Amino acid sequence: GCLYARRREADRAEEALRPLAPFDDEELEIWRVAARFQIVLRQGNAESEAYLHRLVGWAEGHQERQARLAGWWGNLYYQQGRYADAAWQQLRRWRSSAQPQLAVAALVNTARAALDAHLLDLAAETAEQAVDLARSARHARYEAVATFVRRSVAYRRGEPLTSHPGLVEAATILGPYLEAIFALIDAAALWRAGRYSDARALAVRSSSAFQLAQMSDAAALSTLLAAASGEDELAEDDLED
Repeated sequence: GCLYARRREADRAEEALRPLAPFDDEELEIWRVAARFQIVLRQGNAESEAYLHRLVGWAEGHQERQARLAGWWGNLYYQQGRYADAAWQQLRRWRSSAQPQLAVAALVNTARAALDAHLLDLAAETAEQAVDLARSARHARYEAVATFVRRSVAYRRGEPLTSHPGLVEAATILGPYLEAIFALIDAAALWRAGRYSDARALAVRSSSAFQLAQMSDAAALSTLLAAASGEDELAEDDLED
């Protein structure tokens, strides 16, 4: 059921989960409900909110269930664009969780949502903690996302941010999405530094990686940065002539 839900094969996931009664094993029970939530999350806001409200009784008296429920609310709020609410719910999940691996995920999700909500202090603090926890857990993907948030906070604050090609290459190993976001933040830093040709090359790379990740809206942003970098370079050439 979980595998089908992650692949967005909602009908097959529903069919696999329907006959499953609640499990006595706590971990299996949480994953049964988590898989069901992944299906409901794609059915719309009203259905998702109703489902989560029904889980209040299910979670009552269980620390890890309450932590997961807070995280699911955070996921829903993030999908709705309510980034500040998402950040605080994910922070609640982290503070409630007794499982280190979940704590890493919660911190990363808090940092990402806080960044999108422009809560830069919260984003910076939780990203820093997430990097340390992810390294301890040897979870490269979580460490990468938290590192991206940390670099993004620095960029938005106007702090000095140098290009880091090694991070872009390392992110490539973890998949096109991470390659795309690391290439994009480096492209932005290079553009700000006036290195337009280098910025354009990375922005084009970012756009291609976003396309591979099937994120066309994000790819469009990278394409715009590539175009802006090209135009700025042409303008300088015109002045020299």
